[in-house]
Amino acid sequence: MPRGCEIKLKFENSDEIYVLKDMEVIKRMPLLVRAVKKKNSKWLHTRTILPDPILIPYPKESVIFIISHIKTYRMPNEYPEKVPENYPDAHALDLYDLRPILEAATHLEAFSLMNVAGFLIAKKLEELPVEKVAEFMGLEYVPVANFYDEQNGWIRPSTSGSSSSTA
Repeated sequence: MPRGCEIKLKFENSDEIYVLKDMEVIKRMPLLVRAVKKKNSKWLHTRTILPDPILIPYPKESVIFIISHIKTYRMPNEYPEKVPENYPDAHALDLYDLRPILEAATHLEAFSLMNVAGFLIAKKLEELPVEKVAEFMGLEYVPVANFYDEQNGWIRPSTSGSSSSTA
Protein backbone atom coordinates (compact mmCIF):
# COMPACT_ATOMS: atom_id res chain seq x y z
CA MET A 1 0.00 0.00 0.00
CA PRO A 2 1.41 3.42 -0.89
CA ARG A 3 2.26 5.72 1.94
CA GLY A 4 1.56 9.40 2.13
CA CYS A 5 -0.58 11.91 3.91
CA GLU A 6 -3.01 14.63 2.96
CA ILE A 7 -4.20 17.27 5.38
CA LYS A 8 -6.64 19.96 4.31
CA LEU A 9 -6.05 23.33 5.96
CA LYS A 10 -8.51 26.22 6.14
CA PHE A 11 -7.35 29.67 7.21
CA GLU A 12 -9.05 32.54 8.99
CA ASN A 13 -8.81 34.89 6.01
CA SER A 14 -9.53 32.55 3.11
CA ASP A 15 -12.28 30.21 1.94
CA GLU A 16 -9.74 28.33 -0.15
CA ILE A 17 -8.62 24.95 1.16
CA TYR A 18 -4.89 24.24 1.11
CA VAL A 19 -3.88 20.58 0.85
CA LEU A 20 -0.64 19.75 2.65
CA LYS A 21 1.00 16.52 1.44
CA ASP A 22 4.65 16.96 2.41
CA MET A 23 5.23 14.47 5.22
CA GLU A 24 8.51 16.15 6.24
CA VAL A 25 6.63 19.41 6.80
CA ILE A 26 3.82 17.65 8.67
CA LYS A 27 6.34 15.88 10.94
CA ARG A 28 7.75 19.27 12.02
CA MET A 29 4.33 20.49 13.25
CA PRO A 30 3.23 18.46 16.29
CA LEU A 31 -0.30 19.86 16.13
CA LEU A 32 -0.77 18.31 12.69
CA VAL A 33 0.96 15.09 13.73
CA ARG A 34 -1.54 14.65 16.56
CA ALA A 35 -4.44 15.25 14.18
CA VAL A 36 -3.14 12.61 11.73
CA LYS A 37 -2.32 10.11 14.48
CA LYS A 38 -5.87 10.40 15.76
CA LYS A 39 -7.11 9.21 12.36
CA ASN A 40 -4.37 6.61 11.79
CA SER A 41 -1.60 5.81 14.27
CA LYS A 42 0.41 4.18 11.44
CA TRP A 43 0.23 7.24 9.23
CA LEU A 44 3.95 7.14 8.46
CA HIS A 45 3.61 3.73 6.82
CA THR A 46 0.17 3.86 5.22
CA ARG A 47 -1.77 6.31 3.09
CA THR A 48 -3.74 8.68 5.32
CA ILE A 49 -6.15 11.34 4.16
CA LEU A 50 -7.96 13.57 6.62
CA PRO A 51 -11.43 14.17 5.16
CA ASP A 52 -12.25 17.36 7.05
CA PRO A 53 -10.17 20.52 6.91
CA ILE A 54 -8.33 21.67 10.01
CA LEU A 55 -9.09 25.30 10.82
CA ILE A 56 -5.92 27.29 11.38
CA PRO A 57 -7.00 30.58 12.99
CA TYR A 58 -4.22 32.62 11.37
CA PRO A 59 -3.71 34.31 8.00
CA LYS A 60 -3.03 32.00 5.07
CA GLU A 61 0.09 33.96 4.09
CA SER A 62 1.67 33.39 7.51
CA VAL A 63 1.04 29.65 7.50
CA ILE A 64 2.21 29.26 3.89
CA PHE A 65 5.40 31.10 4.87
CA ILE A 66 5.92 28.57 7.68
CA ILE A 67 5.24 25.63 5.36
CA SER A 68 7.63 27.04 2.76
CA HIS A 69 10.52 27.59 5.17
CA ILE A 70 10.16 24.98 7.90
CA LYS A 71 12.55 22.52 6.24
CA THR A 72 15.29 25.06 5.62
CA TYR A 73 15.23 27.47 8.57
CA ARG A 74 17.15 26.18 11.57
CA MET A 75 17.03 27.41 15.14
CA PRO A 76 19.11 30.59 15.66
CA ASN A 77 21.42 28.85 18.15
CA GLU A 78 22.37 26.25 15.49
CA TYR A 79 24.33 28.84 13.51
CA PRO A 80 27.89 29.88 14.39
CA GLU A 81 26.75 33.50 14.12
CA LYS A 82 23.25 34.46 15.22
CA VAL A 83 22.44 37.11 12.64
CA PRO A 84 19.18 38.01 10.88
CA GLU A 85 20.86 37.47 7.51
CA ASN A 86 20.65 33.70 8.15
CA TYR A 87 16.95 34.05 7.31
CA PRO A 88 16.79 36.31 4.22
CA ASP A 89 13.08 35.91 3.41
CA ALA A 90 11.95 36.37 7.01
CA HIS A 91 14.42 39.19 7.64
CA ALA A 92 12.91 41.10 4.71
CA LEU A 93 9.52 41.15 6.45
CA ASP A 94 8.50 43.92 8.84
CA LEU A 95 7.46 43.47 12.45
CA TYR A 96 3.77 43.38 11.63
CA ASP A 97 4.31 40.55 9.11
CA LEU A 98 6.48 38.58 11.54
CA ARG A 99 3.98 38.73 14.41
CA PRO A 100 1.31 36.49 12.78
CA ILE A 101 4.07 34.11 11.66
CA LEU A 102 5.23 33.83 15.27
CA GLU A 103 1.64 33.34 16.46
CA ALA A 104 0.84 30.72 13.79
CA ALA A 105 4.13 28.90 14.42
CA THR A 106 3.32 28.80 18.12
CA HIS A 107 -0.15 27.41 17.37
CA LEU A 108 1.28 24.75 15.04
CA GLU A 109 4.16 24.07 17.47
CA ALA A 110 6.60 24.69 14.62
CA PHE A 111 9.45 25.37 17.01
CA SER A 112 12.14 26.32 14.51
CA LEU A 113 9.96 28.99 12.84
CA MET A 114 8.67 30.11 16.23
CA ASN A 115 12.25 30.75 17.36
CA VAL A 116 13.26 32.34 14.06
CA ALA A 117 10.31 34.76 14.12
CA GLY A 118 10.93 35.58 17.78
CA PHE A 119 14.63 36.13 17.13
CA LEU A 120 13.95 38.45 14.19
CA ILE A 121 11.27 40.38 16.07
CA ALA A 122 13.71 40.89 18.95
CA LYS A 123 16.44 42.07 16.57
CA LYS A 124 14.08 44.52 14.87
CA LEU A 125 12.77 45.82 18.21
CA GLU A 126 16.35 46.41 19.40
CA GLU A 127 16.74 49.09 16.75
CA LEU A 128 13.53 50.98 17.59
CA PRO A 129 12.94 53.77 20.09
CA VAL A 130 10.99 52.84 23.21
CA GLU A 131 7.83 54.57 21.96
CA LYS A 132 7.71 52.34 18.86
CA VAL A 133 8.39 49.19 20.91
CA ALA A 134 5.49 50.07 23.22
CA GLU A 135 3.25 50.68 20.20
CA PHE A 136 4.17 47.29 18.69
CA MET A 137 3.52 45.56 22.01
CA GLY A 138 0.15 47.29 22.33
CA LEU A 139 1.22 49.14 25.44
CA GLU A 140 0.88 52.75 26.47
CA TYR A 141 4.22 54.50 26.53
CA VAL A 142 4.83 56.26 29.83
CA PRO A 143 7.86 58.55 29.72
CA VAL A 144 10.41 58.40 32.48
CA ALA A 145 9.04 60.19 35.53
CA ASN A 146 9.28 60.20 39.27
CA PHE A 147 6.68 57.70 40.46
CA TYR A 148 7.72 57.83 44.11
CA ASP A 149 5.15 59.57 46.26
CA GLU A 150 7.23 61.10 49.02
CA GLN A 151 4.20 61.79 51.25
CA ASN A 152 3.29 58.14 51.81
CA GLY A 153 6.15 56.12 50.31
CA TRP A 154 4.10 54.43 47.60
CA ILE A 155 5.29 54.01 44.02
CA ARG A 156 2.51 54.75 41.56
CA PRO A 157 1.98 56.43 38.22
CA SER A 158 1.54 60.14 38.53
CA THR A 159 -1.82 61.40 37.30
CA SER A 160 -1.03 65.06 36.93
CA GLY A 161 2.50 65.49 38.08
CA SER A 162 1.47 66.12 41.69
CA SER A 163 2.41 63.78 44.48
CA SER A 164 -0.85 64.09 46.43
CA SER A 165 -2.44 60.95 47.82
CA THR A 166 -6.09 59.92 47.48
CA ALA A 167 -6.03 57.19 50.11
